[in-house]
Amino acid sequence: MSRKKSSNFFYLVLEEIFYYTANPFFESGSVLPVFIDMLTNNMNLAALAATLRNLLFIIPQIMMGYYAFKIKKYPRFMTYASLFFRLFIFVFLFIYFIYDVSLQTVIGFLLLCSFLGLADGIINVPWLDLIGGSIRESDRGKLFSYILFLGGLGGALAGIIIKSILHNAIFLTQTKFLIIFGLGGLFFILSSLTFAKMEDYQRGKKAPEESFIVFLKKMPQYFMANKNYIYVMITLILNYSSFLALPLYIVFARRLMVLDDYSIGILISYQVLGTVIGGGMWGLISHYFTNRLSIQTVVITNILIPILSLFAFVPGLNMLHFTLWKIICFASGAAIVGWPGFMNYIISVVPDNKRAVYIGMTNTISLPMTFLTLLGSLLANYYSIRFILILVVFFCFLAFLFSFALEKR
Repeated sequence: MSRKKSSNFFYLVLEEIFYYTANPFFESGSVLPVFIDMLTNNMNLAALAATLRNLLFIIPQIMMGYYAFKIKKYPRFMTYASLFFRLFIFVFLFIYFIYDVSLQTVIGFLLLCSFLGLADGIINVPWLDLIGGSIRESDRGKLFSYILFLGGLGGALAGIIIKSILHNAIFLTQTKFLIIFGLGGLFFILSSLTFAKMEDYQRGKKAPEESFIVFLKKMPQYFMANKNYIYVMITLILNYSSFLALPLYIVFARRLMVLDDYSIGILISYQVLGTVIGGGMWGLISHYFTNRLSIQTVVITNILIPILSLFAFVPGLNMLHFTLWKIICFASGAAIVGWPGFMNYIISVVPDNKRAVYIGMTNTISLPMTFLTLLGSLLANYYSIRFILILVVFFCFLAFLFSFALEKR
């Protein structure tokens, strides 16, 4: 690996450690709903904030697939673009400090979630393109492994800090959240500043001559032109069916065994542990074996999780239930971060001069999948959790079959 590539490897990992440490301070599954509930006692606003962030992460990426060609220096662009939006965190802290529980704070918080989504969405395509261009294919699996494992440790540490702050009896509620969001903002700023230490690679690309509208019309052509890309996207979309059941496992366990908050906390801890270990594991499989095997292992995991959950309906397994749910939560945490094999495979099979296009297209195609968790909850209420689990097994099994069409890369 050249000095430039080695330097980028280090700073790419460091940046993501800061990023993954920052994220829990704005976590849509814990901190965000607690904060919104404290402000408004309205959980729909928490869902709105999470949805805004997810949508504004994905929507800009198809545009970036086009405009990435026009960016002269990726590191400089990522630094300024992310700072522009992330600095609003401190504007929000000022609003919250002045107005406390108020309409202004709610509006400011929704804007904050939107800006955080935009920051991530705008830089994601250049970030992945920079990885594809400056990190050798043989080293990308290791890179993703380091990112997810060390970043996961940072996220776990952030979770401990958040828990300590929220349980502190000395601070007022406002002070607690000012500290939480302030720390998150600090790590996000460190993440942005780390981009400036990276070096761009010689892209040698020309900006497309056609307009953005013409570019959009050519998307189907780009999609159909690459057989390997078609196969991996079909596999990815089918694997996304696991999101149908993702929010239901702990809820299912809680209802089935009437768990108290302490037991729920244990299951959440196992899920976090799975995220930390799983992230490193998928990347290492990509590095030492193949991306296809990493993809297949993730898909198999997503098949086994609902199958294990179905065992909860079997009479006579009551003694094993809690142990079983620990395994399920650990595996679901690992599966959540199962993207390295997919993304590394996509980067490796698309042309270098179209990599930004395909990265943007991938995330745009994935946009409807962000609603699967909501759909799963609705279907579970209308039918049953068992029905959702069977659906996940079926679609993930199809994903497993399709994965054999992928080349061994």
